[in-house]
Amino acid sequence: MAIKSYIHKVAFQDPPYTTSREFSKFIKDAIPDSLNYVITDMFETIVLYEARGLEAVYHQTEIGKHELNFSYEANKVRTDSTGQEKSIAINDYITFGVFDAKDKPLYLKKHWIRPEKGELKLWVDDIPVKVGIDPYYYLMDKNTEDGIVVAKAN
Repeated sequence: MAIKSYIHKVAFQDPPYTTSREFSKFIKDAIPDSLNYVITDMFETIVLYEARGLEAVYHQTEIGKHELNFSYEANKVRTDSTGQEKSIAINDYITFGVFDAKDKPLYLKKHWIRPEKGELKLWVDDIPVKVGIDPYYYLMDKNTEDGIVVAKAN
């Protein structure tokens, strides 16, 4: 609805033309306050992530499901116009995924991440082969190679 309202307001306008700041204000006004950081990170500042999978260990439960423990590390830095980076607290929704041998998602869900290091306990129906934090690279990650790890049987 916010994008529709924005387009209705700015379509076929005369100069001065709209800007990304005007667009981001429309979006900010339409989303809950708890998600305003997304607009700030995507449109108003330069933010980079360091999302890394550390270890994924699973075992089959008595009822046939697979219990998976996934440990991860996630850091967030804000970069200024000169390239200087400053660590900032992470308090974000980040996607986690569990995949089978054919790369089919067994689990794909966003979790609210607050501490830099954490662990998720998940249950999936099939044998997990790979597990990842931000597996589809939605975030601007400094190193995309370390987000997904191979799951090991316990």
